[in-house]
Amino acid sequence: MNLRALFSPSTWTRWRSLQPDERRLLLRSLGLLLRAHRELPSTDFQPDPSAAPPAPADAGLAREQLQRARNVARLVAYAAAACPLNVAGLHRSVVLWRLLSEETIPCRLRIGVRRGEDEAFAAHAWVECQGEPLHEAADVHEQFGPYGAAVVPVAKAG
Repeated sequence: MNLRALFSPSTWTRWRSLQPDERRLLLRSLGLLLRAHRELPSTDFQPDPSAAPPAPADAGLAREQLQRARNVARLVAYAAAACPLNVAGLHRSVVLWRLLSEETIPCRLRIGVRRGEDEAFAAHAWVECQGEPLHEAADVHEQFGPYGAAVVPVAKAG
């Protein structure tokens, strides 16, 4: 992270534009990103048993949840940009998945892979809400072949 960027006027303008609850969520996201950075090396992933969440009862609620999910994703991205450690898409995605799950917003943590033109292996993680990748390119499914089912993080055994 570039400390100059953290203390730039645009960063502080963005901070002042946030509502108090958004500021709290941004700070919580930053703390969770730091924790994820520390704990992910000792984390495994397994298929999500609830990978097909039930559809919300009414379309208005579904729109509200999707908008909230987009807002949380935006705040997690801000926190990732301000994080003093090098956080990857997996860190960001695990934190976003956790925050949305805590708010009981149905979402799925996805991991995908691809081989580049130079045959280099690449992997990426993202979160989907109502089938929409959050804070990602809309064609992330095409760029990275999703690995089977959605996954959930679990502590490594032994």
